[in-house]
Amino acid sequence: MNSESGTNRCLSEFFKNLYFTQIFKAFRIAINPSRLFIAFLGVILLIASGYLLQHLEKGVNIINKSEAEKFHPEVAEITEGKSPITEIDVYLNKPHELHKFRNAEFSRQIGVFRALGWKISGSINYITLESVKLNALGIFTELGNLAKTIFWSIKFYPLFAIPYYLISVCVLAFFGGAVCRSAAIEHCSGTKTGPGAGLRFASEKVWDLLCAPLAPIVLMIFLGFIIFIAGAAGRLPAVGDFIFGFCAVFGLIIGFVITLILIGFLAGVHMMAPTITIENSDFNEAVNRSYGYAYTKPWYLLFYSLISVFYGAVCYMFVRLCAYLMLRITYAFFEVSAISGDWGLREHWARPVFFNLSGTMGNGTNFGSEHLLLNIAILLIISVIASFMVSFYYCCSTIIYTLLRKKADGVPIEKIFLFSESRKHTLAKENNQSGQEES
Repeated sequence: MNSESGTNRCLSEFFKNLYFTQIFKAFRIAINPSRLFIAFLGVILLIASGYLLQHLEKGVNIINKSEAEKFHPEVAEITEGKSPITEIDVYLNKPHELHKFRNAEFSRQIGVFRALGWKISGSINYITLESVKLNALGIFTELGNLAKTIFWSIKFYPLFAIPYYLISVCVLAFFGGAVCRSAAIEHCSGTKTGPGAGLRFASEKVWDLLCAPLAPIVLMIFLGFIIFIAGAAGRLPAVGDFIFGFCAVFGLIIGFVITLILIGFLAGVHMMAPTITIENSDFNEAVNRSYGYAYTKPWYLLFYSLISVFYGAVCYMFVRLCAYLMLRITYAFFEVSAISGDWGLREHWARPVFFNLSGTMGNGTNFGSEHLLLNIAILLIISVIASFMVSFYYCCSTIIYTLLRKKADGVPIEKIFLFSESRKHTLAKENNQSGQEES
């Protein structure tokens, strides 16, 4: 009996020392109703602003395979006939046909936000499957397609894209910071809080939460502008060739600096919000710590990130399966009732499938049903899945930050939050004392 209890204690200590297993707490922390509610508010704001802003631009052309064959055989090769073809598909696969496709007269169009949502959801599903299969090439290829899609929207639909992406950055900074704060309290101290605590903290730190990811981007744009000015100076008559030769070398140095900034940003951007929410710090410390961990602990950061991506893909599939079963079971009982009558269920509600919960109607322009209330209900279900993804991302980032903090500074996870809180009170006391001395 004693030997069994001793073995259990040894196993417990062994797994306790495998700190990366802390990442597996992310699902339990992310699924908490308080954090889901915070993320849900952010997702609803993003959806509402997207539907409103898309009216500033013309619709995106959409055709099925038979129409594509009449238009151009190369465009028809994009799809297998299971889904309609949008302007994004042509841009990614047959860019030389894009101009003709955009100017053609088609009978059906959808809003740019709707087309963008289709592409992003499809890419997320594809990346999830490739993550489960551990196919890094497929993941990076699809991430490249997502980057091209964002560029497409900015280039051809700027009235929608520019304000929408600015709104998205602000919304994710605020509500993501609130999720991080709530997750940090539970993960570090074991205390569960309501959504109010996270939202109050985010409202106090919204400027830092917003500036942290934007600061490196602004710096890269500024350095790129210097190269642009140098290139323009190289076009001056008489002395242009000499100036260009000098500026080219200088430009390469700036390009190297931009590359370092970009690599550190891509590797450590998800550490910025946790730094602010856990350390009670400003955006300067958030940028410094994120870049510091990206360049001093790159292998630990990569290892933790890979585990979180794989685990996140599994959790996403599970949550999506639950939503699919709910919709499919409901639909199945409606199908049974439709047998006894002469009304067509599929004419009122398209059958939901696992990777298309809305079950888009035949022409591809309608949602899953002709009934407004049912469409709203389906959209809310999809929004809950998106809210879980947002919550999981920020909760996982918070856990990874605590692991890196312990690895770099030797601060135990359960003391990181307490340390930051004591530092906050110390700084507040020093500020009060300095204010009294000045008075």
